[in-house]
Amino acid sequence: LGRITIRLSEDVVEEDEALGRIDTALYKLHESRDTETQFTIGEALCCVAGSWDCKPLELEFDVNARFPTAFCRDKTLVRMLERTIADCSASKPSLCKASVIWLLCFVQFCGQRDEVQQRLPQCQAAFMACLSDRNTLVQEAASRGLGLVYEKGDHDIKDDLVRQLVRSF
Repeated sequence: LGRITIRLSEDVVEEDEALGRIDTALYKLHESRDTETQFTIGEALCCVAGSWDCKPLELEFDVNARFPTAFCRDKTLVRMLERTIADCSASKPSLCKASVIWLLCFVQFCGQRDEVQQRLPQCQAAFMACLSDRNTLVQEAASRGLGLVYEKGDHDIKDDLVRQLVRSF
């Protein structure tokens, strides 16, 4: 479903509404308990948020042609990313678990985008807060997310992450 949206533009009203409906439909799937499903939904959300500027699509583009240019999805990416960061601290366990997995996907698949780079400190804070969650999967996803934030971040973010980790111990 997420890959269907790669040709939609957030600048065209009807297409922007379609993006919103697909985003809402994917978001409602946080109730699914299957971990693999949540990673698949995370990838689909990244396709909705990033259009062609999403890493999984690069692997699937296997023709001898110029890679398509992505539609500008700045507003969509920011909205989805901020919602996901906020939902990482949700009191509902299924929403929290799904949001941490989805945030991991955003950092992994759209981490090169400026919108994500600017919000890496918030992603770091969300992952740090989830390290102490009771669910082992949430802890593992948060740990992997912190590694990706460190990998994708600049020197200041790396220093800040190390300082925060040392403080937490």
